[in-house]
Amino acid sequence: MEIIYQCVLEGKHAGEGKSMGAILRLSRTAGDMIFRTALDCFTNLKFNLASVTEELSHKDFYGKVVMVNREAEDNVYTVQFTSLPLAIDSYFQAAINQGS
Repeated sequence: MEIIYQCVLEGKHAGEGKSMGAILRLSRTAGDMIFRTALDCFTNLKFNLASVTEELSHKDFYGKVVMVNREAEDNVYTVQFTSLPLAIDSYFQAAINQGS
């Protein structure tokens, strides 16, 4: 599932930068994600989905990097979701159910 993090949150303010990535594994509360850029543990992120309907792609959701996979060659992280709009949560639950 393709994903974009719109920006790194610095306190309550949005920082610079944008990066493409993908969700590799998804659970009800977190996801393992890969990004083109390096991130630190405990970084707060604002996300949008890519390759979905226009309405869904404009729904912001938020997460925090809770683990950096140091063994992977790529930038792989576990991100705990901190705020999911109902539409994004429903989309994720449908994806999880399809994967079962």
